[in-house]
Amino acid sequence: MDTPGAGAAGGIAFGLTTAARAKLLPGFDLVSAWLDLDARIAAADLVITGEGRFDESSLSGKGPGAVAARALAKGKPVHVFAGQVTTSAAAPANLHLRAITPEGLPLAEALRKQSAKGKARAVNLQGIWPNFECFIHGGVPIGPFDDELRAALGLTVNFHEVYPASEAFIAAQDSEALAGLRLMTGAGIFYEFLPLADYDEQNLAALGPKAV
Repeated sequence: MDTPGAGAAGGIAFGLTTAARAKLLPGFDLVSAWLDLDARIAAADLVITGEGRFDESSLSGKGPGAVAARALAKGKPVHVFAGQVTTSAAAPANLHLRAITPEGLPLAEALRKQSAKGKARAVNLQGIWPNFECFIHGGVPIGPFDDELRAALGLTVNFHEVYPASEAFIAAQDSEALAGLRLMTGAGIFYEFLPLADYDEQNLAALGPKAV
């Protein structure tokens, strides 16, 4: 079924509406109601928001774009500060886009250069944020970049890997000292396992009985 907001892949939102009679709401609408955002925007002279990278998708439902859209509808000038601005479309009147990372300069290097003004230059992000202790990553193997990341972030920063997916939060590293992920076997997730030697892409229909 094509249900708006039901989600891709595992479609957990659709499952919740079917099994638990959950009501689907746009996340931004829910949070803005909690914050009484419309009243705050109406009382403001201008609105400032930000995003890591502002592109064509930012005005199509993302939080900063939704804030900007509501403010513009009320005639308020909006200033968006983003690490990068990559949209090629003309910005609406009263929407001011400002890229804060110098072109061609990685964000980590830009932060180090800014922090060096008037004092000794920080050698990594931990030098800028002394309480930076943990870096959580997942979805992309970082092995080839491990040394570079540790040098940029700080040698005492703990790296903690997780495996989030659209179907569920599948696994997490439960000890910084050991590489590898532990399956979330007690979280109501159904797993199937198949010996790699039995996998036959040309005969997928026959694989069912071999799955564990």
